Amino acid sequence: LVAVYVTQVLQGLEYLHAEGVVHRDIKGANILTTKQGVVKLADFGVATRLGSLGRGAGGGAGGPVVGTPYWMAPEVIEMVGVTAASDIWSVGCLAVELLTGAPPYYDLQPMSALYRIVQDDRPPLPQGLSGSMADFLSKCFQKDPGSRPTAAKLLKHPWLESSRGNLRNTLGAGVDGGLGGAGEREGVLNAVERVLSAPSPASSPA
Repeated sequence: LVAVYVTQVLQGLEYLHAEGVVHRDIKGANILTTKQGVVKLADFGVATRLGSLGRGAGGGAGGPVVGTPYWMAPEVIEMVGVTAASDIWSVGCLAVELLTGAPPYYDLQPMSALYRIVQDDRPPLPQGLSGSMADFLSKCFQKDPGSRPTAAKLLKHPWLESSRGNLRNTLGAGVDGGLGGAGEREGVLNAVERVLSAPSPASSPA
């Protein structure tokens, strides 16, 4: 289920980044879902347009620290510059939040969390992750923004592809999978079908 929501967030970011827009505040509170299970990005109050972002993770500019502490990328905190890759870091934090209920470092005060984000090699990963999800998060949490995959590339990650297929099979077989009831299960199944029927993301230039 986490993979289905993360997939739709990445699809939204793929479009935004291609248009040269960086959201800059990807987090659970800014992700809305419809009754049909469709995910929508919300709160573009701190979004910015950078002319060179049409290439994906390239380009950027310095500026004030904007966003929410626990979801911020290191380069944003250090005021080095914000790029499409900064949103990708936040997607990793969002995935952890959806899985555990809180982003990395949420047990710390905001200033302490900001310090750890900059100083640590990467945020701590939750225990018990599958190898593919751990790999997905590790790619999101690359300290060098230029080493993070684009949204389009992450959409092809094995964790997302295998999780979507597994969930559709489970729901299609009529197994609740921990969901509330038939209506909720139908909404999630609709979301899975929407994700699976979406056009495959085009390959992005390196």
